[in-house]
Amino acid sequence: MTKEKQAVKVRKPVPEWKKEVDRTLWSYSRVNYALAYHETLINEIEMLSSVENSEHNLQKDPETVQSSEQLSLALKKAKLRQEILLKKKETIEKILDWVFPKGTEKRKFVEAYWLSYAGGEARIRSSLVFSVLPFLGESTEDGSVHGNRNFYYWRNKIYYELAEGFGYLPEQIL
Repeated sequence: MTKEKQAVKVRKPVPEWKKEVDRTLWSYSRVNYALAYHETLINEIEMLSSVENSEHNLQKDPETVQSSEQLSLALKKAKLRQEILLKKKETIEKILDWVFPKGTEKRKFVEAYWLSYAGGEARIRSSLVFSVLPFLGESTEDGSVHGNRNFYYWRNKIYYELAEGFGYLPEQIL
């Protein structure tokens, strides 16, 4: 068979609802870093604000008032962003607990595949799943582990259940 006649393997496009599940869970896995950043930012703004207020408490020139207002606005923004991140984290945790209660094998799959490693190659995320749920992988002659049929079945079923829980499935699929 010549190269022209060989079948070209074409991947089916990933449905938008699967992409949304990925985005949601990867953003959830990074929320703690964002919360720590905002906590540091809030502390720095509060320190700057207290220093500025103590230095300029006697003189009320327009620049001092404007700078104080900017710090106050920056502090409000940082606290609001932090509050939004906390609500997002709580909401995703509630949905995950509702769809897959803690301790179940599917929850372990979700934690290994999406939550323990933010993004990255599917091969690395899959290997994390195999370390937690070894029955989903099979060893090859060279010693590497690949997903068996159960792995791909589980992953697709979990994608579907998460998309349903998050409300990402289009109506024609429901």
